[in-house]
Amino acid sequence: MNPVILKLLGQRIALALLSLLAVSVIVFSITAVLPGDAAQEQLGQDATP
Repeated sequence: MNPVILKLLGQRIALALLSLLAVSVIVFSITAVLPGDAAQEQLGQDATP
């Protein structure tokens, strides 16, 4: 393959991985900061551990 295409493909893959990591960190941070427990909200008050 053409080296220019390989370089562009490598840059796109690296950017995609970096974007995925950034979104994962943001979503984790938001869910960690929110009050309450998401599992408890889904199960309701009568759920047993």
